[in-house]
Amino acid sequence: MAESEEPEQRAPSLIILKRMLARGKSIARERGHSVVGTDDLLLALLIDVDTPVGQLMEQHGADYDSVKLQLAASQPRYGPQPQSRRPHSIRVGNRKLGFTVALGLLKSMRGIASREAADDHEGALAHGQQLDALAERSGISTLRAFAHVQVGSSNLALGRLNPAHNAFAAAAALHSAPTVTWSVFAPKIDPIEVVDDALYGLCEVADQRNDADKSAEIAALEHLREFRTQYGSDETAAWTAERLARIHAVNEDFATAARWGEIAVEEYRRAGAAEGAANAARSVAESYRRSGNPERGLAAAEQAIEGAVVACNKAPEVSARFERARANRALGKPTEAWQEFSSAPAR
Repeated sequence: MAESEEPEQRAPSLIILKRMLARGKSIARERGHSVVGTDDLLLALLIDVDTPVGQLMEQHGADYDSVKLQLAASQPRYGPQPQSRRPHSIRVGNRKLGFTVALGLLKSMRGIASREAADDHEGALAHGQQLDALAERSGISTLRAFAHVQVGSSNLALGRLNPAHNAFAAAAALHSAPTVTWSVFAPKIDPIEVVDDALYGLCEVADQRNDADKSAEIAALEHLREFRTQYGSDETAAWTAERLARIHAVNEDFATAARWGEIAVEEYRRAGAAEGAANAARSVAESYRRSGNPERGLAAAEQAIEGAVVACNKAPEVSARFERARANRALGKPTEAWQEFSSAPAR
């Protein structure tokens, strides 16, 4: 009985061995080796974290990317070598980070991602603070600002608005910063995107403060809009105009809401975002109606219906048709309003 069980017990190990050898050959070819070496086999084992060896290495902090970088850094070079798919350091122009800092940044970011996925915002904050310290060591302003955004995001998720505001404000102050390129970590860390994230974070902080007149949120959004108008796309700028329209509508400043809404419609159209333009136009129609100008509300509602039809989206079309009905009713046209309600398409 024992003899018959032995091949079955060995079968999983044999499968792992065959898989490791096949992967080792592939890795050796990728690294420009004519024969499979022990370092290629080690990397082949690290790819599969379900194996006992892979699990053991992972428990001790070794993973495929970090070990591959260490092997590449320590390997003597004889003659021409193939260009690596992964640079061994972060480069900013002619500057680069040392391996220890680069690897520490990578581990901190992975820690943030894993903790956020588990809704462990305290854990994400701890990793963010580690990232912040490493970014300070790097001396690169883009990385420091990027780390501030991560710390700000964790504090915001924890409801700690003052620390979140301070972190986002520090990141938003970034000036003349370089683009950081590092394919192991991310395709690039663009200072424009970092500042945009920081300014958006300031908007979210202001929104959570929920001031009665929304003045802080309006100011933050206008700052974000100014930045996106200069550096962003028409669609991202339109988003800020649409949100400003909604806030002014909440404040019952319908004239200002309609003005921002019309700006959003125009920018969405330039961006080719028909659905966004239709939704913004419906909001414009509501603002004009509520400000006592149903004629312009009716025109905006018809504009919204047209945009929704172009976008082939029933939901904004239905909302716009109901807004047109309300405008007709306000204009003393009950028959047109009734026909709109009775013929509106299903959502």
